[in-house]
Amino acid sequence: MCLLLFTGFAFSQEESKGTPTELSRKVEKKIRDNKKIEIENLKVLDDNGTIYLEGVAKLYGPVYLAEKAARKVDGVKDVKNHIDLQTEKVDDVEIEAKIINKIRSEMRGTPFDLVSVKSHSGFVELSGNVRDTSLVDDSINAAIWVPGVRGVENKMTLASISSSDERLRAVIFARLKSEFPQYFLGKDPSILIIVNNARVQLIGYVDSNVSVQKIGSTIRSINGVLSIDNQLQTSH
Repeated sequence: MCLLLFTGFAFSQEESKGTPTELSRKVEKKIRDNKKIEIENLKVLDDNGTIYLEGVAKLYGPVYLAEKAARKVDGVKDVKNHIDLQTEKVDDVEIEAKIINKIRSEMRGTPFDLVSVKSHSGFVELSGNVRDTSLVDDSINAAIWVPGVRGVENKMTLASISSSDERLRAVIFARLKSEFPQYFLGKDPSILIIVNNARVQLIGYVDSNVSVQKIGSTIRSINGVLSIDNQLQTSH
């Protein structure tokens, strides 16, 4: 799996307003029913369908889940999240490493998914292109519970699942695994195969520039490949 990136995210600084209403009570119950959401001094106010959330959390996960829960309640038009996040300060490199390790534990070992992670002062951006749609939620869930994370922005895209692209994935994978098996050992393939609309992108590491060229030539020879973006690098 290949990983990189950066982001921007900011909590709303708009002043809280509103009053307790039947809607705000429904939202509060929805939030409190989720045992993963630990927020001290939780307060929920309603201003004509705009919900204001207040309280204190030690991880970003409860902040994220509280807003997500609030938006699912019928009658809620908007959510202003004013929950104070008091997470510890953690180095961005450490944050990225922890998120990457968590995401890797969820991956199925196929070479068709690219997830990239970048943290800037605790604000995390997720990007990449994935065939396994469950990886989007898995990646977000991995990130929100890491200490030091202050926000998560999802920019991941879903790969094409047209019959022609699915055929190309299968053919390319079978061909490369047969001719270059050393790059497909274990759970983490050394080469990622990204296919969208017959355009192929290769990402990963191989042992030499000769292998880079051979693999590129192999892909070009496959019927149906419209273009190839060979981003393979040598590991030395």
